[in-house]
Amino acid sequence: EERVTLLEQRLARIEGILEQMDKRIDDMNRRIDDLKSDLRWFMGISIGIWVSIIIPMLLRFLGVI
Repeated sequence: EERVTLLEQRLARIEGILEQMDKRIDDMNRRIDDLKSDLRWFMGISIGIWVSIIIPMLLRFLGVI
């Protein structure tokens, strides 16, 4: 009976550890999703700046327009 109690304690401890790991993984996934969203905004703004400002200036400098 003492062995069973010890095994139950170990099992409960392992379950607690797995629950903590699951919460941490969910938190990391949320942070990765936020980072992806921020990266999409940054890339969109960067491309917009290139298309609307840099490329026309370059074309004018080269005499194309």
